[in-house]
Amino acid sequence: MMCLISSTVHDWVLPVLYHSIHFQFSKDIVNFVVKHDIPNARISKRFTLIHDLYIGRTPGEVGDLLYGSHQWPIPLLQRFISLCTELRSLTVLYIDQRVWSRFEPVLPPLLDRVTLGPMHGALNSENLTQNPPIKFLTSAYTCLSDDEIEDVFKYPTMTRVRKFCEANSMGPAWAVNQASLVTRSKNLQEYEIVICGAPDYTRPICLFAEQSLKQMGVANRVVLRQALSGSWVDIVYGEFVDCRRRFIDL
Repeated sequence: MMCLISSTVHDWVLPVLYHSIHFQFSKDIVNFVVKHDIPNARISKRFTLIHDLYIGRTPGEVGDLLYGSHQWPIPLLQRFISLCTELRSLTVLYIDQRVWSRFEPVLPPLLDRVTLGPMHGALNSENLTQNPPIKFLTSAYTCLSDDEIEDVFKYPTMTRVRKFCEANSMGPAWAVNQASLVTRSKNLQEYEIVICGAPDYTRPICLFAEQSLKQMGVANRVVLRQALSGSWVDIVYGEFVDCRRRFIDL
């Protein structure tokens, strides 16, 4: 009887433990994959329990996965992501834009939410060989070319794109200028521009951006917001935590 109860509790706890996982140190990624990636072993099936994967710094701790750092275990991380076949949401922060293209072919076939930044690489649909149904892309502090952002807008399943921009930079101007490209997408429902920074900077930028969007005639599909709850990392990590809490509360 006790064995039966123990087995039942074990089966209930595992999905909770693995649903939403976060790593900010390279050694933790290495240890996790080495421990779980054992062919034909029961523990290897736990990769399929992961639905939300967050790689990178948090508001409270930076870790060692920094932009341009050699600490990134790129091949192992590629393997890790490819094994998470039930993954729905992927957040990768501060990864070198020069290596992002190596991850595109391994993005799992059920992935529908991707968060990248800052200075990430383009999302090239030709490299997404598993055709993940990405609906929501968050791009932080990254300047994509018009062609690159148009490809994102026109991705077949894309319905929402969110772009974080620093108020005290050219980011908001570039984001607003590219808003005209939403008219070239049939599926995109919302292009959200989030202005980050001190209120003294964000308010005038938002006012100017609102006027520009009205003149462009795209205000019905473009949303402009100020990041009132802190930095973009605060917002992104907060959403990850909220997702985990919602799953636990089910």
